[in-house]
Amino acid sequence: MTLPWLRQIWLPLLAAMVSTLFASSAQAQSPWKTECKVDKMTEKTRCALSGQATDTVTLEPITVNFENNTLTLSGSGPLRRARLRVDGGNAIVMTQCVAQSCFVPGNLTSSVLRQLRTGSMVLVEVTQTDGKTIGPMDLPLGGFEAGIQQIR
Repeated sequence: MTLPWLRQIWLPLLAAMVSTLFASSAQAQSPWKTECKVDKMTEKTRCALSGQATDTVTLEPITVNFENNTLTLSGSGPLRRARLRVDGGNAIVMTQCVAQSCFVPGNLTSSVLRQLRTGSMVLVEVTQTDGKTIGPMDLPLGGFEAGIQQIR
């Protein structure tokens, strides 16, 4: 025998709780983090947005970072080049590298940023100076737009 109050009260309450649980776990799993620091010399706040993917075989990370209108990809060793590709579009090749970071060319930054803000997945890959390639790895873009809004 099913009680009517069970169907009218508890089932909608249970559905709302499950929905809230899934929504909060999806938000908590965003790989994009914002960090703001105050520059002690200028007393200005500088914020950065970064996301990280880790190779499941080598356990080496690749970090995508956006700070001061500069987009970089970083790896764990000295880099020769890096590539990123948003939602199956054309790959962006970065050969301007210093130590462990490669930079998106300035003339492409706004285009790549627009793709990252509206896309759903970015594929990242870095090649170290010794020829070792890490990736390609998928990095979900869920949370990227919210992070950009937070640091602007």
